[in-house]
Amino acid sequence: MESEGGAQDWDFNFFQALNRSKDGNIETCLLGYTTMAGADPFTHVVRNYIVKCQPLNRMWQNVISKDGMVPKEKLDQFEQRSIAHFGSDYIHRLTPNSSDADYTAVKHAITHSNSKYGIIFKPYNSWTQLASSEQVLQMLPPYSVLLLLVRIYFKFQEKWLPVLDEKGFFFELNRVVGPTLNGQCAIRSFDSPQDAAIAASLLLIVRLAYTVVIHSKTVASVSDRESILQHPVPIDAVEVAGDLLKEVMWVSNVGKHGLRALMVLQTYYIFSPENGLITEAISSKEIMRKIHSHASALHLDMDHSNVAQWRWQYGKEAEDSRILWDTIKSLDIYTSVLYQSENTVKPESDLVNEPYSEEASDNEQKELYSITRPVVEALSDLIASTTPYACSLRYTELTAKIEHLEEAITQNLGDITSYLSPLGDGSSAIKCAKFFLLIMSKSWLQVLFSALYLFFENNDELDLSVKYLVKRFRITHKDFGFLKSGILTHIEEYFGSGSLLLLVPLLTNAISSQLGAGGFRIRLECSSRTQCSDDKEMSAIKSRHFYNSIISIICNAENSALELSDALSESFHQAWAIARSTRFGQRMIAEESLFTSDLELTQKAAIKYSVKQLRDVEQVFNEADIEQKSYSVMLGEDKGGVKDEGKDLRLLNALQMEKKWSSVQLIQKYNQKRSFLKRAGTSLAEPATTEPLETWKQDLALLQEYDPQLLMEFFEGGLP
Repeated sequence: MESEGGAQDWDFNFFQALNRSKDGNIETCLLGYTTMAGADPFTHVVRNYIVKCQPLNRMWQNVISKDGMVPKEKLDQFEQRSIAHFGSDYIHRLTPNSSDADYTAVKHAITHSNSKYGIIFKPYNSWTQLASSEQVLQMLPPYSVLLLLVRIYFKFQEKWLPVLDEKGFFFELNRVVGPTLNGQCAIRSFDSPQDAAIAASLLLIVRLAYTVVIHSKTVASVSDRESILQHPVPIDAVEVAGDLLKEVMWVSNVGKHGLRALMVLQTYYIFSPENGLITEAISSKEIMRKIHSHASALHLDMDHSNVAQWRWQYGKEAEDSRILWDTIKSLDIYTSVLYQSENTVKPESDLVNEPYSEEASDNEQKELYSITRPVVEALSDLIASTTPYACSLRYTELTAKIEHLEEAITQNLGDITSYLSPLGDGSSAIKCAKFFLLIMSKSWLQVLFSALYLFFENNDELDLSVKYLVKRFRITHKDFGFLKSGILTHIEEYFGSGSLLLLVPLLTNAISSQLGAGGFRIRLECSSRTQCSDDKEMSAIKSRHFYNSIISIICNAENSALELSDALSESFHQAWAIARSTRFGQRMIAEESLFTSDLELTQKAAIKYSVKQLRDVEQVFNEADIEQKSYSVMLGEDKGGVKDEGKDLRLLNALQMEKKWSSVQLIQKYNQKRSFLKRAGTSLAEPATTEPLETWKQDLALLQEYDPQLLMEFFEGGLP
């Protein structure tokens, strides 16, 4: 059977070569798998360089910034300068041998120097030894501030996902938590799994609301914002919520409260500045599986009208259940696209009716549902068709599904440029949700186009390969041309107050998509180098200039995206991680030995396309370059991110930021360990070791009498 361009109608599978982990599962995202499996020729060049070139390990261990690197052998010297410069804000580097006092000192330093970014910790670890209810109280602000934060969360929940029912949550909140005579919070009820689930949800939403207030001056009045900032909600609140949910999830009668709490946890792991998208994809997928499992146990995946039509008096409850199920599906799509993973809710098994009836009171949500439903259904179908590891899809079927999604986007969402204008009288919630879905849909399409371009190149169908390469770059470099630091100045103008926190996961995901062109850049460099440097023929000279012109456009877009990452790096962990890894890649590409260590591999990685085919690639890059320049004029620069600093000072700040984000992760793991020890009834006085896991293997006999699930949580991670 023939398809477009005369190519055969392939049986298409994005996971052709099975590359399984020790337990038989494939544990990587789609693009990561494509790279690991060696489908992209540039990976062989990079692998060879990693194996043969010792400087790589040294390079990765150095502090990397846009001004250069601090060599490992000079880190001590820079540390001394850093101590003198930052004073009490200096962050010590934590190690496996660090003591409790070391962790306390680092917490103090991070909290003192990063309060304006919302990176706040409880100063001491004593809270980890308290009972669960007391831990909750340790994390909550005064009751009046608590209510402010809860109201702010519900004000902006519609921009995220309608996970919690506002009226129902306030009713349960008043039952579980109340005020004391001096205005602090007191636990009224903590006797059931439902109470623990409400407490966990409360901790998560006040932490999210607090970060919204940190990153927006317009979400609350001046006096309310001042009150909130005087009583920060620490990151540790999420650790307490996670511990509560670990216990709650083993109880079968936790009901919708436990389900909603898990959904809030997943929302937190996507949107939070300190954890957003940093959570391991496998952990995120595990949470999504638990959400689906609990929803099925509550029969949310079956429409109530099909089960008991005679219960007309439960019509409102049935609609609420449909809305909750629709939210689960949306959260599932978010997780699938952002982590490039298989969706949990399969379209063919979705038996639930539309969530909004003709009599629905929430007209805004009903309008949003009607606008986005065609795109959501097409995107969900495409994800379900392309992510299962054992799937086999005919090429004609795949192209039909892709075209269906592209048409749905055009008809219902429009183009990205139309969203980059002042909000006006329109609904900020609807505009945010549509923009979010638009960027996610295009992000998934570019993932598929990346895989298709490599698939057809490896099967010598170069016309089709070029077609999908062009489609990929049209998204990542033309459509995503707005990825400039200046966009941060206009976020609230375009999408309403408090929108930055919502859009950062999208921005960082789009930045990653754009920076993914680095692989093609390496291949262009390989092609340029395979032209003999002594060859004076005009065709060879023109080829080198041709390759270099495309490389220049890729580098310009790369640097603009990095400026945006830098502008977000102080506040958002994922943005910093992207900037650091990209600069590492830039340093690696700048090493001539990358291309000369194995000339045969360099030759194989060179571009196979004809000049005519490469002209198509050049054209889309030229169009993207024009688009990006127009965005630069329109958006300007991020005024808040511009700093007039010397090179040495920027390197010191880069060193401080590297220690900050690495410490945030280590502190969270340290708190989890202390909490585990407390629940397991084991002494908290553990000897320091550079091999903590080996210590636990030695102590395993001492823990046999305890719940084995606790051990599994510690050794295998459990819920993050």
